[in-house]
Parts: sequence; structure tokens; C-alpha cells
Amino acid sequence: MPILGGAKLIGKAGSYNIGVISMHTDQKGDIPSANYSIVRVKKDVLEKSYIGFIGTNVSDSRHDSQAYGADFAYNTSSFFGSQNLSFGGYVAENNSPGVEHGRRAGRLYLALPNDQYRISLLYHALGQSYSPEVGYVDRNGIRKFETNLSFTPRSSLPYIKKFTFSPGQFRYITDPGSTLLTRTFRSTPLGVEFNSGDTVSFLVYHTYENL
Repeated sequence: MPILGGAKLIGKAGSYNIGVISMHTDQKGDIPSANYSIVRVKKDVLEKSYIGFIGTNVSDSRHDSQAYGADFAYNTSSFFGSQNLSFGGYVAENNSPGVEHGRRAGRLYLALPNDQYRISLLYHALGQSYSPEVGYVDRNGIRKFETNLSFTPRSSLPYIKKFTFSPGQFRYITDPGSTLLTRTFRSTPLGVEFNSGDTVSFLVYHTYENL
């Protein structure tokens, strides 16, 4: 679409990060002129964590559509003394004309991204009608579960930096009615990273798609 003009404001005031953008497009064929606006506010909390809000709006001669959400992340490098831990998530909703159900989305995750081991858990749900017009959603109407567990011990052998052992990376996706849509499983019984940065890995991979 032809862009007529826009404005952007980005800055930080104390512990607040603020971003605002507004853009106006010209009419093209049957597509009317429209305004696209986004507001993002994020507040730093604790040492490495934050809470935030985002709101978007699309307005033209045919309709108005809004989306809004809140997110947070808690990060620390002193879990059990010196371990990394991340925990966070978001909730969001879009408000579009004629859409009453399935407009919400949300995610929760927990991760321990450490040098010699990595553990992560994720749950992500998107309603069937969740579709913010500013931005994109690659797949809605789903519930997704993901887990990952891997060990990367350092090596005392020459030329080898570390080994990788991953019992399993698992992804399970269903529709809102719990019907299985996608299932993937990946395992690394053995991987080697050399001091040069090169890697060699043996992988086991299995996938299922409900067409």
C-alpha cells in the first residue's frame, strides 16, 4: 500500500521504555486509506526483569480493529546461587467487528539456560479468531506444548570443547478440542563441538502431521 506518512517516538524515561508509531496509507483500488498505530510501554523491574503493555489499532472507512496485551519476564542469574532462570509469558486479545469468540492468546514459559545444561517448558494457546491486524500469527486455533532437555558437559580431551546429550526435544500441538495436529520428537544421543566451532551430531527425529 502507498504510504502517505507516519511518525515514530522511541525513548526511555527512568525505568520505562516507550515506543509509539503511527502510519497512514493511501487508498489503492478497492482498499481504502487506513491508519495503523502501535503503543508499547515496558517497565524494568528488579535486576533483569520487566512488565509491559502493547496496544495496536487499525482504522479505515470500513472498520476499526484493536489488539492489546500485557507481558512479563523474570530473569535471574542467581537461581540456586549461580544458575540462570527465566520465567515469563503474555496474554493478548483482539477486538474485531463481528468476532465474539476465540479472540485471546497466551503463553507461559520456564527456562534454565545454563552452560552445562538447558531445560525449558512452554505452553502457548491461540484462539481460533485471534488475528491482530498489526503483526501476524502463523497458526491460530491451537494449543502448543514444548519441552527441551539437554546436557553440554565440557571436555578435557584435545580439540574438543564440549559434548552434547539431548534426551529429547518434544513438541505437541492440538486444536482447542484436544485433537492432535502436530507431534515432533528430536533427540541427540551424541554431539561434539570442537574448539574450532565445528560440530558433529547424531540426531533421531520423528514427526507426525494430521492433514
